[in-house]
Amino acid sequence: MVKIGRNDPCPCRSGRKFKHCCLDTNLNNKSLLPSGVDEVHEALDLFGGKTPREAAQCEADRDQLTALLKGRENAERRYALEAEFPPYDLQWVGEELGLAGTGGRESPGGFAQELAEQIAGGSASLTPRLGRFLADHIDSLLDFFDGFVKAAGDRSIAAENLANAYLLLLQEQLTNLRYLIERNYDWAKRMLDSFQDRLIDAIRSGEVSGPQIAAIASAMSEAKLQPSDNLVAACDDRLGVEADASLAGIDPASVADQIVREHGSDPFDIYEALFAVSHLDSIESRAAGLQLMISAPAAPMREAAALAVLNPNPAVRRETALALLQHCHDLTPAVLRRLIVIRNWLPEDERHLIDQVIRAARLAGVECATWMPGGANGEIQASVIDGAGAQATMIVTHAGRKHRLSGVLFKQGLGVADAWTLEPESKRHIGRKLKEMTDSEARLMPVSRTYLDLAVGHHLRAGLERRMPPPARLLQVAETIKASQWRPASVGWQEMLGELIAEMPQELLSRTSVRAILASSAQWAMQGGWADSWIEEDQEMADLLDSVGGRPRRAVRDAVLTGIIEKHRAIWAERFVLTALWMKEAISTTHLPWERFAIVAQELLAEVPLRKIPLMKEIAELSASL
Repeated sequence: MVKIGRNDPCPCRSGRKFKHCCLDTNLNNKSLLPSGVDEVHEALDLFGGKTPREAAQCEADRDQLTALLKGRENAERRYALEAEFPPYDLQWVGEELGLAGTGGRESPGGFAQELAEQIAGGSASLTPRLGRFLADHIDSLLDFFDGFVKAAGDRSIAAENLANAYLLLLQEQLTNLRYLIERNYDWAKRMLDSFQDRLIDAIRSGEVSGPQIAAIASAMSEAKLQPSDNLVAACDDRLGVEADASLAGIDPASVADQIVREHGSDPFDIYEALFAVSHLDSIESRAAGLQLMISAPAAPMREAAALAVLNPNPAVRRETALALLQHCHDLTPAVLRRLIVIRNWLPEDERHLIDQVIRAARLAGVECATWMPGGANGEIQASVIDGAGAQATMIVTHAGRKHRLSGVLFKQGLGVADAWTLEPESKRHIGRKLKEMTDSEARLMPVSRTYLDLAVGHHLRAGLERRMPPPARLLQVAETIKASQWRPASVGWQEMLGELIAEMPQELLSRTSVRAILASSAQWAMQGGWADSWIEEDQEMADLLDSVGGRPRRAVRDAVLTGIIEKHRAIWAERFVLTALWMKEAISTTHLPWERFAIVAQELLAEVPLRKIPLMKEIAELSASL
């Protein structure tokens, strides 16, 4: 019999995860689905000697078992993941998601096609509800890939729209996959390997064209998934000869003009577009492209090339710095200004090359551009830090008669995860977007500019500890709000905690007061909603829950407390410090319990037993139940 994991789709075909559906009625976690054809037939043999009504029900059960078995065999063949993904009830899902029509739901591939067709036709969209469904059904990834390849091979307008819909869904699933990989789920890593193997086969067989490879490369880049060496080699083998032949008679000036016409003169847009489509290229191919960009007559092209010093790939960063040094006399004043700012965002052993570029450019007579005026006094809002340690900050600044919305996404332990700046629009339109976020789980609150500066510095430091610079768009946000001073923090979160504690009155730090704060921690943290999403959820947690399945709930909670949270004391202490800082700098009419979170963080570092901190027991309880 096949073992069903807690996070697997429930074999009852409800479309929900097993842990949210039939787990409670199957406490021993025995399989609900026979693993082989013989076992299915054994089950079907039991249907004899029934009444007509019972026989009809048995017939339905037989069809269900057969369909489930067929879906499982398809999953084994397509993903090579040991049948971890039983199929979901396609008809139920279509009705639940409000999809029009009933065609094509006889198979996951047919359902993927129907969904893509409705998105392409405008009768469906990637709503939060659909997004949650896709996040629970990552196994649709290859269905979307196969659909994209098939649709992209047709040159009609309808097929192009369908291919774009498939690509949208594919990128969504790749992003969901990256979230799971960040939490160390083994099956998610295997699924990424399977996807890349499927793509490699398609590249080597000629099933996908060069433009299709570029589109998939963009989707992987947007999802922030790095390609395997084998995938890069396959792309290089397939496209290398064609690229060499096409470059022989190329006119860099005409190419640059065409790119600027397609993407505008914004170097950030050009950088993202060009480096996204080259995401699967080898370092040698990217270096050749950088040389063309940096020597291009169009200034936006040269400015876009310089942004590659913030590329996630260290080899690309080095090639960019060397190319800039070679063409230092072609640098624009804006590039020089940006290099001066972002050299501090790079690992220390990479800064010497940037310093050489800056000195060489100045010797070549390049003047440093000044920071543009305006935008310094924007409205800033920040969300509560969620269960994954993520926090969004939204910034509204003036842009002539309109306003501009910018954002920065922080991720605890990773650094600055994302940044963006949108085109100017009306204040009412921006306000509507922010209200939607405030009404959702994000819970935006106005904060001071001091908080934004501190948060950026802290997460720049966290990124450097992983040798990962921030995305290039952070520089655009910095220019928008005149944040030329942004650089990695000189102190860590432990020192930040010390500074917070130093600002508290002594009576609040007495042992009597501290004991009272700890004793009521679950109450004040949960009532305020600050800790609603704080749980442990990763591969280690899943393994522990599988090992203690069937035990009393309190025993499971204690196992989580001692087996998982105890090892993550520092992570939780840092999260409480960041929450305290956010609350302290919030612009609120009521006092927020920043001191209490800081004190709990201090006690965690002091190795106070977790069983004496009800908030930690509550987090363990939530983790065990969710």
